[in-house]
Amino acid sequence: MKYLHDNTEVEASVPTKTVNGKTYVLSEQELYQHQQLQSQHIQTKPMRNWQRDMLESDRIMTRAVEDIIAHLGVENMPAPLQEKYQEKIDLRAQQPADYSE
Repeated sequence: MKYLHDNTEVEASVPTKTVNGKTYVLSEQELYQHQQLQSQHIQTKPMRNWQRDMLESDRIMTRAVEDIIAHLGVENMPAPLQEKYQEKIDLRAQQPADYSE
């Protein structure tokens, strides 16, 4: 159980919001908007995770370095660099479908 700003007791499962330190029950419109945002957040999670992984991999090898290696020929690079290059290419190929509106 939880209490609203006017000391009304409601079930813990009732969706609420806090405004200026006071707790209110969400209106139908607010609940709908909240559900839409949650749904969108869940749908875009694979893309966000992939973007995070790409950003982390950019610390090791930026896109510019990838392009230089591709231009010079990956076969002309040392084996460790070839491995990192291939890891980056493989990660790039795993990009999920875009979940744009």
